[in-house]
Amino acid sequence: VIGLGTMGHGIAQTVALAGGQVRAFDINAKDVQDLHSRVSRNLAVMVEEETIPEVNIEEVLSRIICCHDEMDALTGVDFVVEAIAEELELKQAFFSRCEAAVSSKTILASNTSSFPMSKIAEGLETSSRMLNTHWFNPPHVIPVVEVIPCAQTSPETINRTIRFLKELGKHPVRINQEVPGFVLNRLQIRFRSLIHFMVDLLKYFVFIALKLMVHGGRLTL
Repeated sequence: VIGLGTMGHGIAQTVALAGGQVRAFDINAKDVQDLHSRVSRNLAVMVEEETIPEVNIEEVLSRIICCHDEMDALTGVDFVVEAIAEELELKQAFFSRCEAAVSSKTILASNTSSFPMSKIAEGLETSSRMLNTHWFNPPHVIPVVEVIPCAQTSPETINRTIRFLKELGKHPVRINQEVPGFVLNRLQIRFRSLIHFMVDLLKYFVFIALKLMVHGGRLTL
């Protein structure tokens, strides 16, 4: 897992909790330093709220290796999840570095919902092993992960990714077309607009009701 901010630390936690070995890195040394304590707090809260069964927290943490070098984090891994800053050039540069650092079987995934993989993977020889896996915040709680391949993504990459996410206890949703914001983000925006409209409508009805009460059933606007 590369990038240990809001999303990355929760993704690392999810993989480790499911029994996977994680190598984690962030250019912000403090995020690397704080990773174990953040995961430990998350797990303690989840156990307390009974969203997960009792778990040996130290055992989970032992499966997360905090790396202080990007290339070290990429060494010998089967699946890379990028969760760095939402800047296209940074993501393109990162995946370009991955070409020389990972094996020919390693899947390269981006958590972004801002940029389609077809844009990130432009000119890269690894494009057949690249796709978006869009997790939702908080990633260690929300079960849905969108899987969005680009035109170059191989069927094997898609199938391996879906199988991997299921092994983590997630519910992968295959999205067949790259659209801005993907699907669930677009639905969230529509639902928010609908909720705002309904709140405004409710306020209007309350206003009308109060007017009727004040004027004894005669409405004067």
